[in-house]
Amino acid sequence: MKPRDFRDIIDLWARPTDMANQLCVQRQVVTDWKTRNRIPTKYWLTIIDAVAKMGHEISAHDLLLIELRSAPHDLDPAHRLQRADREHDL
Repeated sequence: MKPRDFRDIIDLWARPTDMANQLCVQRQVVTDWKTRNRIPTKYWLTIIDAVAKMGHEISAHDLLLIELRSAPHDLDPAHRLQRADREHDL
């Protein structure tokens, strides 16, 4: 089953701490992603690999579709991706 949003992807891990350890970020970073329903693009390839090792399949195309669906409708696609990356840095 394809994930509907970034929360579904984060929920593939048993705990936010597990995902954080695998991505070498603090647990609070993953918790913030889940709250915002956003994962910065710079982590997408690592997530694709990690999810595959868990026996699930997700592509960059899937992540992009999720990003485009979850971004505000008043932004064009290029600005949506830039916004997602900036949110991570907050």
